[in-house]
Amino acid sequence: MLTPEFLHEAPEGLLELYRETEEAILADMARRISTYDFYIPAAQWQKRKLEAMGMVESEINRRLSQLTGRSLEEIKELMKEAGMETIANDDRIHTMAGKKCPPLEASPSLIAVMNSGYRRTAKAFRNLTRSTAANASKQFSKILDQAYMQVISGAFDAETAIRNAIKTLAAKGIESVRYPSGRVDNIEVAARRAIVTGINQTAGDMQLARAEDVDSEYVETTAHAGARPEHEVWQGKVFKLHGKEPGYPNFYEATGYGTGPGLCGYNCRHNFHPFYPGLSTSAYSDEMLAEYVAKDYLYNGKKYTEYEVSQMHRYYERARRRWKREYLMQEAAGLDTTESSVKMRSYMEKLKNLEDQTGMPSQHDRMIVAGFGKGEAGKSQWEARKYYQWFRKAYSLEGQGMRKTLASYYDMKYNNPPEYKLFKKYVLAVNKAEFSPLTGFLVYRETARQIEEQIMGLKTPQNIEIMDYSSHFVGRMIGRSALDREYNRAGVSVEQLKACITNGKEKKSERHKDTIMLIGSGCQVTYNPKTGMLVQTNRKDRGI
Repeated sequence: MLTPEFLHEAPEGLLELYRETEEAILADMARRISTYDFYIPAAQWQKRKLEAMGMVESEINRRLSQLTGRSLEEIKELMKEAGMETIANDDRIHTMAGKKCPPLEASPSLIAVMNSGYRRTAKAFRNLTRSTAANASKQFSKILDQAYMQVISGAFDAETAIRNAIKTLAAKGIESVRYPSGRVDNIEVAARRAIVTGINQTAGDMQLARAEDVDSEYVETTAHAGARPEHEVWQGKVFKLHGKEPGYPNFYEATGYGTGPGLCGYNCRHNFHPFYPGLSTSAYSDEMLAEYVAKDYLYNGKKYTEYEVSQMHRYYERARRRWKREYLMQEAAGLDTTESSVKMRSYMEKLKNLEDQTGMPSQHDRMIVAGFGKGEAGKSQWEARKYYQWFRKAYSLEGQGMRKTLASYYDMKYNNPPEYKLFKKYVLAVNKAEFSPLTGFLVYRETARQIEEQIMGLKTPQNIEIMDYSSHFVGRMIGRSALDREYNRAGVSVEQLKACITNGKEKKSERHKDTIMLIGSGCQVTYNPKTGMLVQTNRKDRGI
């Protein structure tokens, strides 16, 4: 039996080599793209592109061929280690049941199974090398074509087209395996799947061969928290290898053993061990299995299972890696790396917030990017802080009571939702030219406070309770505060709004059927009756 921890840790040494190779290939692609002349005639462009595709495919083949030879030696050792461990664990159970188990090296059937598993995995890795080189070459060609069309059409300048190309590459990584469904796996994902699946399937086949040799008929599957939902139904249960009987479903039918989505299939960390009814005791009680799938993790006010939280972790970890890759590629191409630095910091804080709320740690090995070391991390942190200071000045936040440091900004974002919601409304109003940053955040915040304290909770003549307000509404209430003349109108007082909202006369609108307009003595108010949100307001004498 192989533990989930073994299957998680076993491929890490090899995967580090594949990460390094992928980052080197991506950096090489970024450098090539950055040196292209996008203003040459189409015929000349096609000739240069074909030459570049050939060089890229040849370079990828060279790198991966060197890596494959080294990988296969390590896989052979991993399989031997896994085989010896799993057979030793199973043999202890068989021996307790009175079965005689010859050593692994003295069992031709087990050695044959292990060698067969190695050959199968070695073939998968050789196919991986060929498919990666071919798919990556096509990927490079497609990205070059997109950049060329963006430039010659006049839609983008060359630097923007290069940046767009690099962003696309960084987001996807090197395309390694393309499935008929349209799904594409990058090289690290494909390598992880090949290693884990190869080791686990080979160990499983060896266990079944041993069970056949000693005439053992029952097995119990392992169980762990965070299992994918389709595996929850059979984890921690006992099955019969040949046929079925009451209380013991058929092993192959129930677990899907031998198929990609089933037990010991793609990236599966479950395994099984011998079980002797009347002698063995189940390793998992119903209470334990229920705990594994319980929604025990509270995040943003909602409860989740360990599997659901683990998927959130994987999403944020992939995002962190993606922006590290983009940072290195932009650096290789001589482009500004500020956006990547800011995004990296943002996802780091999202992960930290997820960890703090759920208590579940991230898997930092999944965020490792070869070439992104302490120097790059320090520079990216500095760039993120520098960008925040620019942001404060651009939105006139200096001296406005807004958080001064990037760390305190993220503290507000994750630990003070009302303050962050107000800040987002302010930024939205400024971006839409509905509110001038020169007026200042303090004025915006004070007006929002008046709305919260004096208007929220009021009921309209239609008996609709006011529950929220738009950023546009705040700007209209302040008045004379927009950069865009269309929005630069006279403001409305709190007293006028209260009178209009509670006693205004309804005016139907054929144009805006999802909102209601109320006409008061000094102003008019538009709100959404489904959400209770105030949309906008105008003074009746708006031109004054």
